[in-house]
Amino acid sequence: DSVAAGGHKADCRAKVVDWLTRTFDQHGLRDEWLAAALCLFDRLLMVCRASSPVWQVGSLAPALAMALSALKLAGAETELDQGMRDVIMTIARNRKPQLWKEVVNSELRAMRALGYHICVPTPLDLCSRLVPEVATELRARGLAAWPGLEVYRVPPPP
Repeated sequence: DSVAAGGHKADCRAKVVDWLTRTFDQHGLRDEWLAAALCLFDRLLMVCRASSPVWQVGSLAPALAMALSALKLAGAETELDQGMRDVIMTIARNRKPQLWKEVVNSELRAMRALGYHICVPTPLDLCSRLVPEVATELRARGLAAWPGLEVYRVPPPP
């Protein structure tokens, strides 16, 4: 990629981060889902050239595709009691039926570009698995908890 293409990616990322942050907030979607979507989007930016077919479907489709993947991986469909198509079309505020096809096609192209390696744990995933085990082990041994280490569950959105 050229320097100009890198600048294009930075501009694209800034717009996507801003838009997805506002959109997830407006629709009451979890922060960890947003973080996962942005993590996938960043990984996609790193592996794809500016001329990649991933970017040829429209400006929002790759961002929506990464949001779709993150929501699927998190099992959001159960919590939201809504199908993923409905969630994506609602957050996109788009009633054009072809958008869903563009998002799904973009998701498939993105998965190929990422080598289908999308289940990389985030720091939150790692901590939410390790901290409870460490805290339980400390309690079982009758040891005092480490200062600053506390089991905390992120409450569901209101």
